[in-house]
Amino acid sequence: VVGQAGSGKTTLLQWLAVRSARGDFSGSLSGWNETVPFFIPLRRYLNHSLPAPEEFPLTVGRHLAHEMPPGWVHSLLRAGQALVLVDGVDEVPEGQRERVRAWLSDLGDSFNAARYVVTSRPAAIEEGWLDGLGFATTELQPMSASDVAEFIHQWHEAVITELPDADERREMAGYERSLVEAIDADRHLRALTVSPLLCALLCALNRERRTQLPNDRMEIYAAALEMLLERRDRERGVTLEQTPLTRTDKVLLLQDIAFWLVRNGWSDASTDRVVSQIGRSLLQLHGIRAEPSAAFRSLLERSGVLREPTTGRVDFVHRTFQEYLAGKAAVENDEIGQLVANAHDDQWREVVVMAAGHAQPDQCAELLQGLLKRG
Repeated sequence: VVGQAGSGKTTLLQWLAVRSARGDFSGSLSGWNETVPFFIPLRRYLNHSLPAPEEFPLTVGRHLAHEMPPGWVHSLLRAGQALVLVDGVDEVPEGQRERVRAWLSDLGDSFNAARYVVTSRPAAIEEGWLDGLGFATTELQPMSASDVAEFIHQWHEAVITELPDADERREMAGYERSLVEAIDADRHLRALTVSPLLCALLCALNRERRTQLPNDRMEIYAAALEMLLERRDRERGVTLEQTPLTRTDKVLLLQDIAFWLVRNGWSDASTDRVVSQIGRSLLQLHGIRAEPSAAFRSLLERSGVLREPTTGRVDFVHRTFQEYLAGKAAVENDEIGQLVANAHDDQWREVVVMAAGHAQPDQCAELLQGLLKRG
C-alpha cells in the first residue's frame, strides 16, 4: 500500500488489525475473519535484526509474549491464519531497505499461506520493488469531496459521543455545518482536505478556534502545534505544576529533537538518548533552569507532539510534525546547504518542502537554486 504523508497508511493497518482481532470483516475481506493480526512497525528495527516469527507479538504485547505457546506464531503462519501488517518501509534508511525486501521474501517463501500488507511512501520504493514476491500494489488516493464530507461527519460524531453536555453536543453540530460550508466555498481549504491527517487537523482547529480557520498547510501545522503545546490545557482549565519552559522553549526543544532524528536517519530513539539531546539543547537556552529529564517528561506528557509508543522508545505523534519542526530548525539555523546536500534522500524530501515553507525569501531562493544546480 503506497501513500503520501498523512494519507492514512498506518491508520489503515491499525484498522485491519482491529477488524482482524474482532473477526468482523465483511464483503470481499470476510475470508480474513479467522486471522490473528501482527502489527510490525519497521521503525523499531533500525540497525537491528528484523523480527523472527516468534518475536512478532513483542511489538504489541511484550508483557504477554512469554505466555505464548511454543510454535504458536509459526502454526498460524503455516495455516494462513496470520495477518502480518508491516508498516513504514520509507522509515527505514535507503541502505537497509534491501534487507527488508529479503526478510519479506524469506517470510513469503517459508509461509506462503499467510497474508501480508506492507506500507510505504511512494518516493521510498522503486516501481516493482516487490515484483516476484507475489505482492499487488495499491495506492491510497486523495479523498474525494464525498469522502471529505463523510470524514468530517464521522469525526464530529466521534467527539459528540464523548461529550456529556447537551449544549456542547449542539455546538459540535454547528461546527460541522460551518466547516462543510467553509470548505465548499473556499478552493484553498478544499485543497487542504485531500489527506485524512490535514482534514482531521482542520476539524480540530475549526472547533478549537471557533470556526476561524487557517489558510494554508504551514499555518495549519503552526496552529496545531500552538493548540497542542499550550492552549489545550489552558482553555480546559488544567492546572499543572509550574514549568520553567515557555511555549517558545518547547518549540525549540522539539525542533532540535526533530532535526537530530532526521540527521541520524531515525524515526524514533531511545528515551535515554532523547533526554541527552534535550540536555544538549538546554545548554543553548540561556536562563532556563530545567533538568533534561524534567523537560522531557513535560514534553512527553503535556505537549501532545511526542509520545512513547513502547517503553523506552520515543517518537513524534505523526512523522509530519517531525518533518515540519525539522524544516523549521534547518531554516532557523541557516543550514540551507545541508538541505541541498541531502535532497536526494527520500527521508529528507518532506523536510526540504517544509523548509521552503518556513524560509525567508533569500533563503528560499538559495534553496531552490541549490536544488536546481544539483538536479
